[in-house]
Amino acid sequence: MFKFLLLIFLAQDTLYKDKVVAIVDKNPILLSDVEEAFEFFKLLKPILKEEEKEAKKKILEQLIENELILYEAKKDTTIKVTEDEVEEFIESETKRMKMQMGDSAFKAELRREGLTEEDLKEKYRDQVERNLYIQKYIARYISPKIQITPQELEDFYKKYIDSLPEVPEGFELAHIFIPIRPSEKIVERAKEKAYNVYRELKTGADFGYIALKYSDDRISAEKGGDIGFIEKGTFPPQIEEKIFSLKKGEITEPIQGDFGFFIFQLVEKKENKVHLRQIVIATLPDKNDTLRTKQKVQKALLYAEEKGFEEAVKKYSEDPLTKQRDGYLGFVPIDNLKPEVKNALLNAKDGDIVGPFYLDFGYHIFKRISYKKGGKLPFDELKMQIQNILLQRKIQEKLKEKAEEIKKRVYVEIFDKELK
Repeated sequence: MFKFLLLIFLAQDTLYKDKVVAIVDKNPILLSDVEEAFEFFKLLKPILKEEEKEAKKKILEQLIENELILYEAKKDTTIKVTEDEVEEFIESETKRMKMQMGDSAFKAELRREGLTEEDLKEKYRDQVERNLYIQKYIARYISPKIQITPQELEDFYKKYIDSLPEVPEGFELAHIFIPIRPSEKIVERAKEKAYNVYRELKTGADFGYIALKYSDDRISAEKGGDIGFIEKGTFPPQIEEKIFSLKKGEITEPIQGDFGFFIFQLVEKKENKVHLRQIVIATLPDKNDTLRTKQKVQKALLYAEEKGFEEAVKKYSEDPLTKQRDGYLGFVPIDNLKPEVKNALLNAKDGDIVGPFYLDFGYHIFKRISYKKGGKLPFDELKMQIQNILLQRKIQEKLKEKAEEIKKRVYVEIFDKELK
């Protein structure tokens, strides 16, 4: 997944340092460049064995076109790419990848690749500069000459409407989430029990027997606490550090999590994963905790109706992922909703607040932002997407024409007979 994202970001580093297959001006194109682009292309679209040769020819043609446009862009004294622009682009793409993958998964993949974040940035600096030159050339000389008429947009829609997938019925939603949390008394009792279990283990008690006797995770308890191999990046960094520092047979002190206290034992360690056994001492809320949460939820609902939903999110919601965006959940297909939630939202109007509903270890209050009927999207909703598709097509056509013109005055030669 990480390599896929990096290929979208830029081009991967050279893997096949074997031979030069073509020259543009004084710049070589390596077989590795063709092979890497080909592997990426296969991720997007399956290619039959008999189609591979032709696909690689087209890829080399595209790489040559890119080199020709880059040559022209660098020759143009009005086009400049600064170090600051390169740095800003790399920073922004790195942040995007972190958000898309999650920070811990991003770092785990870097470790798997044997890279630091600085290594990654330095590795792609040259390619970023090349891409920015080409983008600026397109923005100055290609895009301004392209026009897309309303008729072209309508013709495209009519031609491809039958092949467009149907969107599901559903709602655009925001929510307030208030979990049922155990009281401090319950947490303290669980903590005391967990440390008693830990002390018993430290005196030499068998981990599997103790897991079967005490662990509240009965599925793993039946297997002596065995949870199999866990890859790096699965746990939060502070927990992962403790687990990966263990030696075979060693155990952690009780670690507090969202649902209780965990004691881990290392069974086996490989480079990027560990085989673990666990004992879980759960912190389960009781009736009083549920009653206290219900009262809080009613206050949140009243506050939302009086002060506004967004204000209630700020004051009451405990969902860290949506709290910073006014509780916004995005589009939720109707089939993903429980019947009581679905019916309430269907009977509501856009802007209405519905709930509370008990779901996922707590209570949710929803705001219906909009309703989507589903089916084929109308032309008006696809207009901008169609315009972007047609724009990209016309840019590629113009770039091809420009590359053919540049080729008449720049040295280009293909050495690989199979790619000619």
